[in-house]
Amino acid sequence: MYYSIPPWADGCPNDGWAIGIAERRDLKAWIRVGEVLPDPSASYERKGICAPYVRVVNGSVHLFYAGAYNNAPQQIGVAQSTNGVKWTRVSEHPFLPVGRPGEWNSSESGHPGAFVDTGGRTYLFYQGNSDNGKTWYLSMTPIGWRGAEPFILQ
Repeated sequence: MYYSIPPWADGCPNDGWAIGIAERRDLKAWIRVGEVLPDPSASYERKGICAPYVRVVNGSVHLFYAGAYNNAPQQIGVAQSTNGVKWTRVSEHPFLPVGRPGEWNSSESGHPGAFVDTGGRTYLFYQGNSDNGKTWYLSMTPIGWRGAEPFILQ
């Protein structure tokens, strides 16, 4: 299971989010087995990462996540893994950045999830807004795969 971990130590509610990793060995007890921390060298996630979504494609585990926190601006990143615990970012740049000023998602592109249709096409769903969270919209964009690496279809 992949889940958002809120910040605890500094008392700032929108700073320092991370992604926790847990597994269960029975139907009762979850065991924490790791975490994914923000990359301080990646400007879009240095203040935190959250809202994980995981998908296995071509034998590789992919973690789509929201970098930063709501409207900071929030942008979608991707990391890859062979075991679901140790991760490598696909890029130092957002996989799906926010829109340009005035576009519907200029404040946020976040909270990713994917769907594969009956024809085998993959769509990345995400939420966004252009007014710092006063309204929210949902959208999707088609993505493809080069081997085990995702890319946005134009």
